[in-house]
Amino acid sequence: IFPLLRRRWLFSGAENFVLYDFHAGSTVDENVFAYTNRLGEQRALVLYHNRYSDCAGWIKESAAFAVKAAGDATELRRTTLGEALGVKSDDHTYYCFRDHIQELEYMRNGRELREKGLYVELGEYQFHVFMDFREIRDDAEGSWQSLCAALGGRGVESLADELKQQRFASMNAAFRAALQTVPDKVSPAVPAEADDVLRAAQRFLSVLRAHLGRDSAGVDAVLKAISAWRWFMSVFREMKPASRAARTVQNRLMELLGAPSGARVLLGWLLLRHAGAERLEVFGLDCTLRRMLKGEPAEEASQHADQLLRALLAWDGTEDKEQRVVSAIAMVKAFSSPACRDFMMIHNSDGVEWFNKERFEELAEWLSVIGLVKLALKRPAGRTVSAWLAAVGRERAACTALAAHAGYRSRLLQQLLESSAKAGAGVPVKTDKVKGTDVQGGVRAHTSKTPDDTLPR
Repeated sequence: IFPLLRRRWLFSGAENFVLYDFHAGSTVDENVFAYTNRLGEQRALVLYHNRYSDCAGWIKESAAFAVKAAGDATELRRTTLGEALGVKSDDHTYYCFRDHIQELEYMRNGRELREKGLYVELGEYQFHVFMDFREIRDDAEGSWQSLCAALGGRGVESLADELKQQRFASMNAAFRAALQTVPDKVSPAVPAEADDVLRAAQRFLSVLRAHLGRDSAGVDAVLKAISAWRWFMSVFREMKPASRAARTVQNRLMELLGAPSGARVLLGWLLLRHAGAERLEVFGLDCTLRRMLKGEPAEEASQHADQLLRALLAWDGTEDKEQRVVSAIAMVKAFSSPACRDFMMIHNSDGVEWFNKERFEELAEWLSVIGLVKLALKRPAGRTVSAWLAAVGRERAACTALAAHAGYRSRLLQQLLESSAKAGAGVPVKTDKVKGTDVQGGVRAHTSKTPDDTLPR
């Protein structure tokens, strides 16, 4: 009940309070308490079953309540759920509302609410708090009518997602089929069949291109990239870099891509990298990815795979000759990308802008994955890959150290990264020209005691 206290003004008034009878068949079930309250356009409907059993029924007509009549007289009146909530009796008007207990969204037709009321099923001592009512007018295609019929009264996490899944059903089905070519238990030694992956990818790309109104010229390029990546990974798994630093980075990359969630995020990036990050949300593909990875282990990227994929697609990487990607310039650009900022959970507290340590480090790791893919498309020699791995390890460690020294304050970290980028090395330079900083192992460590997040002058 605590979250509802923030909106207690919606429940505290008596002027628009209405109590309802719960009709279970031909009888009124006195064990169900149902009432609404309203303040302006804000509305709430509360139901509670006070018995150890199940029940089902309708709420439509209110219990009798006294109202003032002429003079000092009072009289008993009744109202309906539709009237109390201000619902329009219209076949083309729908009402969406959220249950703040189960965090699910529901929708009902306006005419049904006015004429029949609301049908509810309740378990023992179960309760609902329906709030955030909003009115939606159906479109010319009857999208909301179709969705309402398809849901059949059940609640969903997001009606907007469900509408996209319905509207772009063929595309989401093709995207799901492509992601399903990645087995639930990915083994580096036993990859998915190449033909299955390419066929599923081609089907999805054909549907995507049809919706975008483009020709199929770009499909071949994406399929070639997927084939080149799969060939490279078969070689990459067998590599044994001489450098310990390179082996460490190689093992971590294999760990990321060996998880089902990681392999599917990367496949999604390969499929959508030329279509634009906005397509992920516009077509509901983020919802498809989220549902596919639901239930994956929490330590993998499955809990926020859609946010990660959106950040990777939106990131405008700066490519140097060595395709290192995790350079100071690249990380500065990540802080300028709204999708990357959302992924890093950048927020303001007490006038200081902060970012999340774990999300920052995870994004840096995945940018190195993107760099590896771009390197793989050039079919590099083994020595080139080993040198690249070692360079990535150094740069990623340097960026991580700078983040720690900045106290995970985004503006200060950006200044330190920009200073490193201007030095032209791609990694923090060994200099102590900036007042208020010390040199520790080649990484500029911030030592200022100032409370803000600006670089000391």
